[in-house]
Order: sequence, then structure tokens, then C-alpha cells
Amino acid sequence: MKYARWTFALLAALTAVSAYAEGVIDNNVIAYWAFDEGEGDSAEDSSQFDSDGEIEKGEWTAGISGTALLFNGSDARVVVQNNDNLHPDTGDITIEAWIRADSSPDKWTGAGAIVFKGGAYQWVVHGANKGALWFGIWGARLESTNNYHFIDHVGEWRHTALTFEGDSREAKIYVDGELNTEGVVNEAVDPTANVLYIGFKGDGNGYFHGAIDEVRISDVVRTQNEIQDQMNTTLSVEPAGKLPLQWGRLKRQ
Repeated sequence: MKYARWTFALLAALTAVSAYAEGVIDNNVIAYWAFDEGEGDSAEDSSQFDSDGEIEKGEWTAGISGTALLFNGSDARVVVQNNDNLHPDTGDITIEAWIRADSSPDKWTGAGAIVFKGGAYQWVVHGANKGALWFGIWGARLESTNNYHFIDHVGEWRHTALTFEGDSREAKIYVDGELNTEGVVNEAVDPTANVLYIGFKGDGNGYFHGAIDEVRISDVVRTQNEIQDQMNTTLSVEPAGKLPLQWGRLKRQ
């Protein structure tokens, strides 16, 4: 009887995970860090490319779904070694993440990166600009300067997304699934040998202060509907619907 219950629970978990995976991981996903390990010093990339990250000084905390990583604003970061897949062959890129600023960004040192790949792309909260969202490639950038500032949303979870189309150089910033800012970033996403950081801006020694969860990078320009689907899927899935956590529970039964 115990074996039957265990088998049923495993099948239920696999069904839930399958539905979850279909919602957030497709062939265009080049990296996905769900931060649901809840312990240890490794952040697993759930995409097919296995770009796992090494956690430095980050702490586990409750996330928007399951657990998240807490960054202290001074020396916490995730380091992901260079991998060819982190440079989209298409020239297009979408970066999505749930973030929560735990102090007013205008008190930070410079800009706190959500995702930073030196010489390729950066998605940051700009402390010197009242916590505006900032997408940059080399010297070109798009900021939510007149539309959104995290100094007004300290302690609040927000879903952030950035899309960039390589051919047209058109970039769009979304907050909570709604288009916030759009414009042209007149550069290209070029391959570099640099590591990728989460929570740290490598060219300005800027650290993010707060929590980051569910980071997804895609080699396609996601539509607004896709961004909203990602946001809603991560909101609706309980930790038990994610295989690593559920598998651990099953093994202990």
C-alpha cells in the first residue's frame, strides 16, 4: 500500500512538473534559473544547456514561487561560467525575472544587476536614476526613466521583462506583464568570453540588494502574451509542482 501511494504521488508530481515545464521552458529558452534548490551553493539551469551558477554569499529565502535568492547589496552574487548558449544566435533576446528591491536603490552603489554578461548585455536596476530599469549593450541603453522607479516599490515583488530584436534594434521593457518603455538600442548582442552574473554588475562593482527569482533568458523576442503567461505560470505553481522539491519529499516518505 505504501508503495502504491508513493507511485501515485510520483506520477502526480511528474504530471505537475510536465505542465510547469511546458509553461516556462521551450526550445527558445537558453537559460532558466528557478532558484528552487532551497539550500546549497549551486543554482541549477533548468534549460537543456546546463549553465549552472555558483552562489557567492547569497542566501535562500521565500520566493515568488518556491524559494528565491537573497542578495545583500555588498558582495552576494551568482557566477555563471561562459557558455556559447548564453549568446543568442538569432541576435534576439528576452530576459525575464521576478525581483524585489529591499532598500531604496538610490542608496546603492551604482546599478544593481539582475543579469549582467560583460560586453554582451545587461539588465539592471539603476540606483543613480531612482531605481529605473535599464537594458544596455555597450554604450547604448534603454531606461524606464520617466515611467518606472523602484524607489517607489521597495519591498514589493515585481515581474520584469526586457525584449530586444536584433534586426531592428527595438527594445521593450515590461513591468508586471505591461509594456512600460520602448525604444531603440543601437548595438548588437555580441559573443564574449566573460562570465554571466546574477545580482552583480561586473563593470561597475554594483550589487543588487533584494531578492531575485525565476530568471529566464530566451533567444527570441517574447510577445506580451508570452511574458504574461510566464508571469502567471510562476505565480500559480506551488513548490510541490517542481520536481527537485517534490522528489526530495517523496524520497523521505
